[in-house]
Amino acid sequence: MHGAPKAFILTVDERASNDVLEGRFTVDEQGKPRQTFTAGQLYEEPIGTPMQARNIGASEQLKVVLFQVHRHGEPLAYRAE
Repeated sequence: MHGAPKAFILTVDERASNDVLEGRFTVDEQGKPRQTFTAGQLYEEPIGTPMQARNIGASEQLKVVLFQVHRHGEPLAYRAE
């Protein structure tokens, strides 16, 4: 996945979505080409699929609202192996 460090690649086991408020939100999902989302766009994280999301533009600020539903007591995400 574009040479990304494994320590930052996560997977979720419940529904999660990201609403981009400002900036560019870049996502790498296993098996898919890189995607970029901008203000007003929504990204839904794939359940059980390793992914990495970040702001690759150091010159602009990124603001994202994350909505995630998960079981009580369970972690929000897991590091992908």
